[in-house]
Amino acid sequence: MRTLLDRILGALPIGAADLARHPRYRATTRREVRAAAFAAAVTLIVVLVTDALLVGEVAPGALAPNVVGVILAAMAMALLHGPLRRRPELIAFTIGLIGVVAALQPMTELLEVRYLMLAYFSLLMVAMALFIPWSRRWHGTFLSVAFGLLTIAVFSSMGAQLDTQFRADALMGGLAALVASAAGHHMLRRTRLRAFASEAQLRGLHERGRRQQAELTRLNAELEVVSRRDPLTGVGNRLRMEEDVQAISRDLERSGRTGALALVDVDHFKKYNDCFGHLAGDGVLRQIGSALGASLRAGDGVYRYGGEEFLLLLPGATVADAKAVIDRLNDAIAALGIVHPGNEPWGVITISAGIAPLGPGDADNWLRTADQALYRAKDAGRNATGLAERGMVRVLRRAALGGVSV
Repeated sequence: MRTLLDRILGALPIGAADLARHPRYRATTRREVRAAAFAAAVTLIVVLVTDALLVGEVAPGALAPNVVGVILAAMAMALLHGPLRRRPELIAFTIGLIGVVAALQPMTELLEVRYLMLAYFSLLMVAMALFIPWSRRWHGTFLSVAFGLLTIAVFSSMGAQLDTQFRADALMGGLAALVASAAGHHMLRRTRLRAFASEAQLRGLHERGRRQQAELTRLNAELEVVSRRDPLTGVGNRLRMEEDVQAISRDLERSGRTGALALVDVDHFKKYNDCFGHLAGDGVLRQIGSALGASLRAGDGVYRYGGEEFLLLLPGATVADAKAVIDRLNDAIAALGIVHPGNEPWGVITISAGIAPLGPGDADNWLRTADQALYRAKDAGRNATGLAERGMVRVLRRAALGGVSV
């Protein structure tokens, strides 16, 4: 069985050992051990200095070990932020041993404080488990060495003055502290791993939410584009056309620039559908839509106005520029050579167009003017272009597929 956490952490197998080996967990633990070791060193220095002040007059011989302990703890702090920055467990181990020696040394010299020192030793074992989140290997090594030092202290020549009862008490107390420290370390390690797993799950859910949000944004953008594109021809639809017409109208009002608009209609398209069917007619519209797109300049717009009609928006163009665009389109459509028996006398697909100038004013007037120019071109026999200029409509008829006459 695999969990969401496995996918988040790179398909790790389930298990605390695997989580403990994860680079992010190890880096986090290293930072925590470094902070805990620094705090332990500060605490040890404060305790050793205080102890020296309290017992220095009673036992002057105890001062030397305390001074050595303070110096070693200060050196450990310096190394913790220097060469051994990436080995904080070694520093924590060293600081712990300094504390163990500091607790055991008075035990063998000042009999009246031996039980107090044993209590300090036991407290130190538990504190090292509670406050330093090191690995089981380092913690186990520390406990083994600490218990070994306790055994040496109470059963060697250093503890010759200690009575048998205290030695037994020290052994049992040390074992109890050892077990408590190991159990506490185990439980806290499980808690840290569980917290890390929960954090990773939250991080993964957040990342999944971020990806889903990005995907939703992308889909919305695609939907925005699709909702404004004619599905058959791929050009803009009426919605996109109306938005662009209004935008150009506002721009012309603001800047005073001009432009041109052209309505394009496929000649006798209904007859083509009646002859070849609607699927063939759809193919013709797709080809004309592609030809329109290829005939335009950058910044021009092409839209399916309705049925077989297309609309061209040519900002910054003159009527003459628009006429050149229609001529290129006529040449492109003629090159297609789509047979159309019902479109006499040419026998192939042709178009008619109506061109109107754009300027400040009501955008609806642009469409009406272009529509009137288109109908004039149709009335003139189709395969023609109507130009609306200075309140008049002039029709240019193509006398043949290769040329135009007035």
